[in-house]
Amino acid sequence: MKKQLLTLACASFIACTCFGQTMKKYEGLLFDKMSPNGQWTTQAMQGSVVIFNRADSVFYVYGEEEGSAYSIGQGNAINNDGIIVGGISDSQPAYWQDGEWNLLPLAEADTIVYNSADAITPDGRRIAGSLACSRWGLDNNNQMLAPVVWTKGEDGKYGLYQRLPQPTKDFSGRAPQYITARSISADGKTIFGQIVDYTGMYPCLIVYKEDAEGKWSYQTLGQELLYKEGTEFPAWPNYEPKQPKIQNYMSEEELTEYNDAMALYEDSVDLYYQGLIDKYPSYPLYDDYLKNETKKEEYTQASDKYKKEYKAYQDSTNVFYDVFYEACTNKAFGSNEVVTSENGRYYVSSLSCPDPNGDPLALEPEIITVPVCFDLQAEKPTMIQLDGNDIITCSVLNDGTVFMASPSMEYTRNAYVIPTGSKKAMSFFDWMKAKNLPAYNWMTENLSFDYTGVKYDEDGNEILVNVPDSLIAGTISVNPEGTVFSAFLWDAWSLEDKGQYISYFIDLNPASGVAAPKAEATEVKVYPNPTTDILYIDGDICKINIFDLSGRVVYESSSVSSSIPMASIAGRGTYLVKLTTIDGNIVVKTVSVN
Repeated sequence: MKKQLLTLACASFIACTCFGQTMKKYEGLLFDKMSPNGQWTTQAMQGSVVIFNRADSVFYVYGEEEGSAYSIGQGNAINNDGIIVGGISDSQPAYWQDGEWNLLPLAEADTIVYNSADAITPDGRRIAGSLACSRWGLDNNNQMLAPVVWTKGEDGKYGLYQRLPQPTKDFSGRAPQYITARSISADGKTIFGQIVDYTGMYPCLIVYKEDAEGKWSYQTLGQELLYKEGTEFPAWPNYEPKQPKIQNYMSEEELTEYNDAMALYEDSVDLYYQGLIDKYPSYPLYDDYLKNETKKEEYTQASDKYKKEYKAYQDSTNVFYDVFYEACTNKAFGSNEVVTSENGRYYVSSLSCPDPNGDPLALEPEIITVPVCFDLQAEKPTMIQLDGNDIITCSVLNDGTVFMASPSMEYTRNAYVIPTGSKKAMSFFDWMKAKNLPAYNWMTENLSFDYTGVKYDEDGNEILVNVPDSLIAGTISVNPEGTVFSAFLWDAWSLEDKGQYISYFIDLNPASGVAAPKAEATEVKVYPNPTTDILYIDGDICKINIFDLSGRVVYESSSVSSSIPMASIAGRGTYLVKLTTIDGNIVVKTVSVN
């Protein structure tokens, strides 16, 4: 597995240090995972992974090579020691440590068709994830994924995974489509995931707990919200009749005769389209080549039996779905939205549900998406609905403070905070202003955009709006104490030709072990991006290195030109362009060649 280390004097465009606290901004990168101490962060896009050690200012780049694609886990996937869990292709759950990928152990008989190592404890003792293993027979009941956990032994090596207990039925009495383990508590004794129903449309939450004897149990959360109370679902037919194949009733000679006829048919079709024959050929039918009367009668009887059984099967499913669609409440938790506190107490997610203030005469109910929180310390955890709509939940602190982002699918996605003990949301900017004024001032200086976009009036007409100095915080991740913040956003307004991702970090710890880079003095522009051929560079640059996503160097030069023929030296794809400025700073840009 190849890797490329990019050692950076400074990867950020804006950096600030105030009383030991640091605020940093990175352009062209999407950092969506962070270790609790803020030292390690990752970007994962389209099979490639970028791992960044902020203490040493080193990038590790991994991309598709020899058919492999890399992924980072969907939960708390990074610990403070820089162990990062994820996968290589679909068949190899793995973890990254000290610059190397290591495969997690599987049984010799395992054929893994999908994997996801998603979460790791702070001490690295346990890793939680989900697997689809062919020998488990999940396909027999339509389940695609099952939850597992790896535990490190006294020898310092991870042992074989342990399958976690799971329900065998969803809320409607059918086999669930998949069950996951996405997050894990600091002590490794609580694992969080989702159980997704047979249709794949209605996720609910699941929590696994280990007792003092090491035995795991599970509890579902919010499943009763998905259907009307008191509903009794009819039995679902567990077996779908299989249509008999006529080929199984034919002799070798009959099959050969049919195959010869099919080959002649295909040749005749070609001749027809070439204008060499006038009549379009007749398609050969298997029935015409099954000539053994006994076998023909057996096939006829099998077909008649199948038709009767399939009609009974359809009748049963129709009865079931009549009840199912009437019972469903149009509520569902956010798919794969598993956000938990490190101490294992809080589980937050989003819940889609009909708007209670929506138009009662509408043909389809208006759906809103609200944040919800479960306090697992309660004897019977109950769901608390919090303030907000069109949101995704991002982080929850050990004290129950919730961080979320809204609107969920817009460039102007902003961060919001619901403090512990409250149900009301406030903007991340206001929350930070009260918590740390220097950090707030840095945010207002560096996260202010002249927003231009389209809105709609009450009649549905488009209105072009321009809002100068819009503050946009993006999607935010927070450490358990609420002192280190990592966020990303899509800047669609600052560059003339295209948008770009921006990531930033705020570390409020006065004695952080992560070094603060010096502020960059040289402005650098790279355009157009994406490009079809020539890439232009404006700025005082003394060296250029270009890497593909496998870490391979495709171009380097100390004789700097203001234009680079990307199409001829690199070809189509995505690249990291490393630019060294004359004052010693380094800028990394992600560039696409179409």
